[in-house]
Amino acid sequence: MIRRLLLSTFSFLSFVAITNNPSSGQEWTGVLDGNWNSPINWNSGPPSNAVARFGNGVASATPTQFNITFSSPPATITGITFYQTTGLPTTQSYSVGGASDSLSFASGSSVVVDSDVALNQTIGATLSTTGTLTLRNNSSTAGNVLSVNAISGATRINVDGGRGVNVGGTTTSASSIFYAKSGSGSLSTSSIIAQSGATLENTGAGSVTFGTLSNSSGAISLTNSGTGAVSYGNVTNGASGLIAISNTGAGASNFSSISTSGGVTVDSGASSGGVNFSGNVSAGSLAVSGGGTVNFAGGTTVSGGTTVTGATLAGQGQFNNLVSIGAGGILAPSTATAGSQTFNGGLSLGTNSTFSWDLVNTGSGFDKVTVNGALSIASGTTSVLNIGSVASSFWNTNQSWDVFTGSFAAPSGVFSTITLSGAELPTASQGFFTWTSSDNLVRLNFTAVPEPSSMALLGVAGLVGGVYARRRQKLAKKSAVAC
Repeated sequence: MIRRLLLSTFSFLSFVAITNNPSSGQEWTGVLDGNWNSPINWNSGPPSNAVARFGNGVASATPTQFNITFSSPPATITGITFYQTTGLPTTQSYSVGGASDSLSFASGSSVVVDSDVALNQTIGATLSTTGTLTLRNNSSTAGNVLSVNAISGATRINVDGGRGVNVGGTTTSASSIFYAKSGSGSLSTSSIIAQSGATLENTGAGSVTFGTLSNSSGAISLTNSGTGAVSYGNVTNGASGLIAISNTGAGASNFSSISTSGGVTVDSGASSGGVNFSGNVSAGSLAVSGGGTVNFAGGTTVSGGTTVTGATLAGQGQFNNLVSIGAGGILAPSTATAGSQTFNGGLSLGTNSTFSWDLVNTGSGFDKVTVNGALSIASGTTSVLNIGSVASSFWNTNQSWDVFTGSFAAPSGVFSTITLSGAELPTASQGFFTWTSSDNLVRLNFTAVPEPSSMALLGVAGLVGGVYARRRQKLAKKSAVAC
């Protein structure tokens, strides 16, 4: 009898909720316990093909339970909304489901955090869908985070809004997945298991951290056209498919390591934040283009043959196959500081390519290149000498730097053009630079020109010496006649 009375009461409350709450979806009241499957915990029963709303409840039923559990798999829903209504009690931090639970979403569903929600919200269950899923955090509170345990089956995941979204577990898909991040909020994921044709894209301003990315077949694309930086964990492609990296936005793309039996292409835009590798690149080939900078940290090893066209190959690292710098390409062992690069498969600097060299100090602070294999410097190449803070008096004497060393035959030519850059440059009256080469060595030389005062002193000394010599000759002749 009591149970019938409760059900009758809550049915009435449900009717009141529907007539007084214009927002679509089923409202969580949570007045009995935390069980999702209990009809009494909703304004009109558990949602089926509807949005599940978690917030302040309804006018006559304020939620008291905020840790949601499942007694059986729930019906498919079309979304989850966390909201806050002005004037009603502050929204709690909800926790929906646990790691062993699954929430089934219809394609095109969304998880939304309303702009007035101040507290973090958590979905502990795995979100399962065969279509598109949107994760949106619109909270107006800085630092607010929407946390999702894991995602399964989605073919496209849109992440937007102005606050953080964190997918702590694994994202898997049976088909090509498209992970699209926009908006000014941040995104972080732990692990993504992708299929052929997968794309991870950022067009927004917030930072993005993709955890480990693994792909068992086909090509994948990693794109950043936004102003926020994108960081990747270890990227592994088990097949011979292409890994295509594109960075055309102001934000940088940062990689730990890449492993694939196929090729890797890097398109780094001229005005982009650049592409940075802090770990090894194990690939069949590496092709760099786009006008921007691709930087390798010290200790990084690149195994495949590398070609650079219209872009800058910068930083340090070791390249174990032939590296070819083509037209418009720039080789820069460092950026603003002295660095070193090693090429164990040979190095080719083609026509209209550039070698950018830094002199940081007058000691050992200059860029160094080790080449083991053939070294080729084609005609029409340019060397840009970036001179740091060096005292003007340094240029009063001859100087030289062993820039290219290793094990190679003397190249047939050296750099056709020398361009100077920096604040402390020697003047033309102080001297000039030249390149010379021999087996195992390409050296940069600076030949100092004596100052005019020094030349005058040398001239006077020569004149005095000449007069003295002639007087000695005359005295010697007179002595011979006297004898």
